[in-house]
Amino acid sequence: MSAADDHGRRNRRAWNRMADQYQEILAEMGAPGELTWGWWRHSEHQLDILGELTGRDVLDLGCGAAGWARRLADHGANVVGVDASARQLVHAAAAACAGRPAVALVNGDAERLPFADASFDVAVSNWGALSFCDPHVAVPEAARVLRPGGLLVVCTSSPIYWLCTPPDADQPGADLRRGYFDMHRSPGNTGTVRFQLPYGGWIQTFAAAGLTVEALIEPTPDPDTVIPKHLDQDTWRHWLANWPFDVIWKVRKPTRR
Repeated sequence: MSAADDHGRRNRRAWNRMADQYQEILAEMGAPGELTWGWWRHSEHQLDILGELTGRDVLDLGCGAAGWARRLADHGANVVGVDASARQLVHAAAAACAGRPAVALVNGDAERLPFADASFDVAVSNWGALSFCDPHVAVPEAARVLRPGGLLVVCTSSPIYWLCTPPDADQPGADLRRGYFDMHRSPGNTGTVRFQLPYGGWIQTFAAAGLTVEALIEPTPDPDTVIPKHLDQDTWRHWLANWPFDVIWKVRKPTRR
């Protein structure tokens, strides 16, 4: 396996190692009381991206411990969560609650989804698989498993954040630290391999997969949002007040004519 295509193995290993600590970070931020998007928990109620979920078949790409997937199920969706990390899915299984709708859990790779064509009405990656998979491969796979008229929502980091963050760090600054035109694959400082595209690159990738962009949303976080203690509070408060961090792409598979 070449260095260019071993990111799946590296990311599985990293997330199996980090899964326990990651749950501690999420617990520190507190459980959101509603459907929210991104690291900084932008309200779905306010953004209205997904619409009515009752009875819809939803695929959560990179579900982790399935907290987001369970909230989707609470809104009436039939949810399947897929994640490459077996350890993350251990947390997901342990967190299942009696009396709440069930979520099906699958250990799998978003670049090779183990589902038939046209299996889902909605696919979402809420800081999930599309942040750690090659979008040139994972976006066509998501499009394949969507039914005609189906919705794909990708919430990931802003390209602006990438430009202002050194490859070996996760703390942004006010200076450009990377080239805009060579964004694609970058090793993270936790052993992961992360992926990003310029805005035009995302649009071209969606179009090549037969998807139509309906919206690009760059929400502003609540000024009082909880910032995990392992991050520099002043740096992040300044960044979030001035530049986008979470971005949300809403794209759709056309209906058959």
